Amino acid sequence: SLDLVIKQLNEKFGSKPLISDLKSQVNILRGNFGQALKNLDLVVHSNYSNETIWERYLSLELQLHRYASIAVVTDSLLNVFPKNPFIPFVKGISLWQQGKTSASIDILKKYEDRLVNRPSLMPDYLSTMGDIYHELGKIKLSYKMYDKVLAINPNQLSVLNNYSYFLSVEGKRLDDALKMSRITINQD
Repeated sequence: SLDLVIKQLNEKFGSKPLISDLKSQVNILRGNFGQALKNLDLVVHSNYSNETIWERYLSLELQLHRYASIAVVTDSLLNVFPKNPFIPFVKGISLWQQGKTSASIDILKKYEDRLVNRPSLMPDYLSTMGDIYHELGKIKLSYKMYDKVLAINPNQLSVLNNYSYFLSVEGKRLDDALKMSRITINQD
């Protein structure tokens, strides 16, 4: 079994970062995110640490709603990995979840140019910006972000759902809202 293999590796090599990384991945697969984070904590503070490991670490912290910790950790990571778009994305989300909405949008805007390094993140990044702009009452900017997302992926369900809802509540572009709503219903 996998547990036996990990036990044997641990006995042979001790608690080396590579073994801790393996344990974290197994714990993630098992849904044991707290333990996976503890395993990765040993890895991120070692020479084995790298950008991918840090992203996994931040993803786990996000999963566990450790927003204050994310905000602190990402301060230094923004400089350590100056092209990485995931780090400011997670930082923005953590600030937003702490009620620091203006600071959140400032971070996301400041580092938006990093998205060229990972275009696959763009829809989620822009969607988050749209949601935050809406929360700030900046409706035109919110809809601009949603339109950018839908230009990339016309079937982005979370955007279609939010956008159609907001339009219908405002009583604007009801035909568009209905079309978006139908797409979300047909996708479910």
